[in-house]
Amino acid sequence: MQIDRKDLELHLARISCRSQIKEAVFSGAFATAAITPDMLLLVIAPGLNGVDSLEQEIGLADLEKLRTACRLFTDAGEEVGAAADVSVVDNVLVIQNQRGRSRLVTALPKTIATRVAPETVKSLEAQIGDQAIPLTRETIDDVRDAFAGLKAEEVTVEVGPKGGMIRIGGANSDQAELDLEDLKAPEAYELTFSGHLIDVLTTITDEDATLLLAGSGKLIAIRDGEYSYLISPRAPSADNKAAPKKDAKAAPKKGGKKAAAAAAR
Repeated sequence: MQIDRKDLELHLARISCRSQIKEAVFSGAFATAAITPDMLLLVIAPGLNGVDSLEQEIGLADLEKLRTACRLFTDAGEEVGAAADVSVVDNVLVIQNQRGRSRLVTALPKTIATRVAPETVKSLEAQIGDQAIPLTRETIDDVRDAFAGLKAEEVTVEVGPKGGMIRIGGANSDQAELDLEDLKAPEAYELTFSGHLIDVLTTITDEDATLLLAGSGKLIAIRDGEYSYLISPRAPSADNKAAPKKDAKAAPKKGGKKAAAAAAR
């Protein structure tokens, strides 16, 4: 099959999501659904347009090697649309470029840890909410810049009746808050995410990307053209939880003064 080298390389970058997905199982015209080891991020990628389908599923244990193979034996200034001849021969993926070829050993799909059963993908897709919020390039850049600048570890999406915000950083760390009027819901709620959200925002290429909300405690989805990124919320890290308020008038614990004295030792 003939595949535009640059299209395949970009396709792999959008799947990899800044190396969060290191391996994948491909079917059809290199379509895939792959999940991160911590089960917090699912990437659903379409097949490539105008590309013949693979005869059967193939597993690739190192997506970065395939990205490298797209560039080997080519001229740096080649015109857009230059194609490679891609085939699978005896369980080896062969990429024929201008002056030579690469041979990448494929793996049995069942050995690829990122693989997700089709029925599981459908179940997760059914959980995608219908509250659509446009992600402008300005919003994406603001969140990414704040996350990098503050060296943050988590991001919280705060939704409320009058709008909400994206908060970068935890309760007990440096923070930045970006107000977004579109983050509205009848009841207020918060969703906390790890750096996966930033990796997705960094990967987005479409100017019309959309954030889809399903409600409190539910996963969010980011649609970037035909690519979908499903991200599950997590509990705030222990270091970034807000400290509980102390009640100065709280009654002493059972055991009275003796128990209090013992606890203080």
